Amino acid sequence: MTLSGAASYDDGPIVFYAWALDLQEGDFTLVPGEAFRPDAVGPEARLTMPAEGSVRAALLVIDRGGNTGRAEVRLEPRAP
Repeated sequence: MTLSGAASYDDGPIVFYAWALDLQEGDFTLVPGEAFRPDAVGPEARLTMPAEGSVRAALLVIDRGGNTGRAEVRLEPRAP
């Protein structure tokens, strides 16, 4: 599955995209001195869904002015 943040917008251009593909507490911290560990960077990310159970994925974007935005989604596998 491909997730896309290409349609993200703000009053200025988006200059950074970061993905958490199995969102856990503490992902995407922007606290100085704490680790920032995205699973993927760029406007798109590939995700392999598990056979069962859900996945929480999130996208963090930063625009040219340094403003941040975040969106999160819960994905469920489809029955065959």
